[in-house]
Amino acid sequence: MDNKHVPYGVYEKYIKRILDFICALAALIVLCPVYLLLIILILIIMKGNPFFTQKRAGKNEIPFKMIKFRTMTNECDADGELLPDTERFTRFGDILRKTSLDELPELINVLKGDMSLVGPRPLYTFYVPFYTEEESHRHDVRGGITGLAQINGRALCRWKDRFAYDVQYVNHITFSNDVKILWKTVYNVLKKSDIGIPSVTDEGGLHKIRELQRSDKVQEIGSSFSLSKNKFMKSEACPLFVDEFGYENKYYYSVGRSCIKAVLDNFSFEGKVVLVPPFTCESVIEPFEKKSFKVIPYAINRDFSLDLAATEKLIKKYNPDIIIFHDYFGFNTTKGLKKLLDSCKNIVVINDATQSMFSDFNTNWTDYCLGSIRKWGPLPDGAFLLSNCKKYDSPKAEDKELVDLEIEAMSLKQEYIETHKGDKNQFLAKFADIRGYIDNQKQSFCMSEVSNAVFEKMETEGFCGIRKNNYSVLFESLKDIEWIDIPLGPVTEGIVPFMFPIFVNENRTEFQKFLARNNVYATVIWSCPEIIANQIDATSKSIYDEILCIPCDQRYNADDMNYISTTIRKYKELNH
Repeated sequence: MDNKHVPYGVYEKYIKRILDFICALAALIVLCPVYLLLIILILIIMKGNPFFTQKRAGKNEIPFKMIKFRTMTNECDADGELLPDTERFTRFGDILRKTSLDELPELINVLKGDMSLVGPRPLYTFYVPFYTEEESHRHDVRGGITGLAQINGRALCRWKDRFAYDVQYVNHITFSNDVKILWKTVYNVLKKSDIGIPSVTDEGGLHKIRELQRSDKVQEIGSSFSLSKNKFMKSEACPLFVDEFGYENKYYYSVGRSCIKAVLDNFSFEGKVVLVPPFTCESVIEPFEKKSFKVIPYAINRDFSLDLAATEKLIKKYNPDIIIFHDYFGFNTTKGLKKLLDSCKNIVVINDATQSMFSDFNTNWTDYCLGSIRKWGPLPDGAFLLSNCKKYDSPKAEDKELVDLEIEAMSLKQEYIETHKGDKNQFLAKFADIRGYIDNQKQSFCMSEVSNAVFEKMETEGFCGIRKNNYSVLFESLKDIEWIDIPLGPVTEGIVPFMFPIFVNENRTEFQKFLARNNVYATVIWSCPEIIANQIDATSKSIYDEILCIPCDQRYNADDMNYISTTIRKYKELNH
């Protein structure tokens, strides 16, 4: 029997969202005194921001930030690192969790349309690839504050049973069912039933107890690099490609976001204005947000090129202190920016060259240039910061924990690829843990000796040529498919592509799942940072909604690219 959810009944399509909004708004008004009391108590007992957010997967597997009351302190050790959860947990936090009061701010998510009052409980974004095809239908609708699984075991419900309840709910959404679930939820909370050590904790995180729900073919295209024997290595150290950029000073960090933080830590920019790319990563914006900058996205066109006229208007209107830009996917997408900024005084210009560091076009006119080297090869860490102005001391300590985690994950993946043995889930879980580790990193570190050793012997010409060829094969084989758009043109002289972006005009999620089932892991790369979500124009919104990025790096060859194009055409035959 096909269990796929078939949208929509009248209640689900027209009434449910309206009721969600009205009920959430009414609840927020009625509970306002409770909110104020809890905020004051959290500020007194735990100090700091009373709220915290977690990234969860919402409807159609689109990430959003779930809002909760904080239940742990922000206490740190002597090195400024957060103490373990067990040492930061408080009795008051325990009360908040057991009474479910910590979840009251999720009513704000309901108002925003991220969630519903009733629906499958939103889980971590990195769980998505581990659902079975049937279980993935839990994301056909908005996730809920409560759901059928929550009234049938709550946290004690095991993963398989929880997902079965979620799919059952999705297939039978009615007003009467929602009312019953809400009533039973209130009853359970008041009785404190089903409170205890969750069975899912006994089982472990979903990504730790399951393999990916994909085909058994070992050859996969995409995801993180493995610790392979790099054929693009010289026997001796060679001139570094960053030396050719023409900047006076260079510094090396563990991760890219530390480079931006280093720039901001050396200037008094607090409370000022920065222009940022409208299509970008949250880690680019986060350092500015923490320094209380007014963050303004500039405008780009559908082909990622800079909208010069619109950007000029923003510069005149806001008189920004900083502008940071990307040349997307290795292409020179900011032509004309230097000429535009030549007439502007006192604007600090930062080039985030993560996607364009191997392309040959001159950007050494900027004050700073930075990039994440580890995105281009099997390095456990590594980023650079180049400067034409201020000199300063960079950190001396390595992030040994991150390097050890990366090497372990990369080694496990390489063993799996070479021997066809081992637990694939092990290295996937490790890579998922690494992403969380970097997101929570508070301190800046230098690039590790391990990565330096690789970096100094990188022979770039070989892998740059492979990337160009792979991109060209994809471009020629996909350019006639009418239901996808290729925003960038063919590779020209001096361009080294980072990835191969396409726009999927409809059913992107289904298309992405189809590719994954055939071992092609295309990525969205970035979800829209919350701070600019309401400022970007329709063009930038459409990029976030439609983009998929296909790997074309040096791990693969023309045969792999032809396999990708064949798989895409197969999808076309089955669905168009």
